[in-house]
Amino acid sequence: MEPAIDTKLREYSRAEVAKHDSAESLWVIRGNQVFDLTTFHTDHPGGSDVLMQFAGQDVTEVMRDSSIHTHAIQAYRVLKDFYVGEITSDERQDQPPASGRDEMEQVEEEKFLDLNRPLFMQMWNSKFTREFYIREVHKAHHLPRPAVFFANSFCETFTRTPWWVIPVYWVPIMVTLLVLGVKYEPLNVMFVGFVFGLVSWTLLEYSMHRFVFHYDENIPEGTIAQVAHFLLHGVHHFLPMDPLRLVMPPALSTFLGLNILGLLC
Repeated sequence: MEPAIDTKLREYSRAEVAKHDSAESLWVIRGNQVFDLTTFHTDHPGGSDVLMQFAGQDVTEVMRDSSIHTHAIQAYRVLKDFYVGEITSDERQDQPPASGRDEMEQVEEEKFLDLNRPLFMQMWNSKFTREFYIREVHKAHHLPRPAVFFANSFCETFTRTPWWVIPVYWVPIMVTLLVLGVKYEPLNVMFVGFVFGLVSWTLLEYSMHRFVFHYDENIPEGTIAQVAHFLLHGVHHFLPMDPLRLVMPPALSTFLGLNILGLLC
């Protein structure tokens, strides 16, 4: 087995990078810079297999190839986080883009949120304008781990929701309500009510997502509105690959559900 390359060296030959061509150690070259995508390839929007095809290789022109997929500047912003070093000076290649300005140079300096610190208090203490917030929250970022919202571990627990928590939490509640319901109404009436509930909630949830959560440009000016938007929906745009923020936490959905039930009753 080849010895691991000392990443503190920060300068590698193309042959050294080529050795990192597996899922256990996946490196690529882009613009004479070296990036370690080992913790990212499973989260790649185009699938891990696409990255595996170019493991250990130079992907500068691949990322510009429209026949494969032209990557937006957001992709270069994500890539930047995995930088580990440079190609040695004697092996550097000049690969200028057609536009004349390298894509990495177009990645703006981060002025929004520090992903290494709890996000909630950063948002709460922020003084962002509405225009700046809307622009920045729609720039996708990636972390090899779930983001931290609260420094307090108890509060943080309620923000993290693996997908399986949803059926574990809601299926027993649904079954209990159905069993109680058939004591007062015929089974066919309960079945119709059950189907109606599924359809109406699906439509309501879509409407909330489409017309409330995506009410971006018209959210009120001010920090509180931005905090609410970020917690309810903005985080999905900012960290679209965070595995513990893909579904609504039961604590929040229960709160919304009880309030909607109260309005209907």
